[in-house]
Amino acid sequence: KISVSEDGNLICASGYGSLSLPTAETPYAFSSEHVLLFDVRKLGRGPIIQPFSGVRGGPRFVQFIPGDDRNRLIVCSGLSGGDLEIITPFEQQQQPEIQQSSLFVQPTLNPGETITDI
Repeated sequence: KISVSEDGNLICASGYGSLSLPTAETPYAFSSEHVLLFDVRKLGRGPIIQPFSGVRGGPRFVQFIPGDDRNRLIVCSGLSGGDLEIITPFEQQQQPEIQQSSLFVQPTLNPGETITDI
């Protein structure tokens, strides 16, 4: 999944990698553990890797928060139980002492419920 910030300067993506087992004929997809953030003003540098704190799978859904001038985004694992995290781009690189724990939530879902979109 991808999302574009309202100012058009940032693109955020979650994605899948592939892994092959020696016994399998074809590789299988798994959710990457990171959120990739691209600054379109500096595309030659490649993505900025933002870690996702989810404990139940990697990020599956990403969405910039509408109307937020800091370009924060909400990231969700989407698996049973789900994990949600609000990430402020570049904040972790500029101020590594900031604790992100208050921006991480594990919502209470009924058995069998999953997050399917944000």
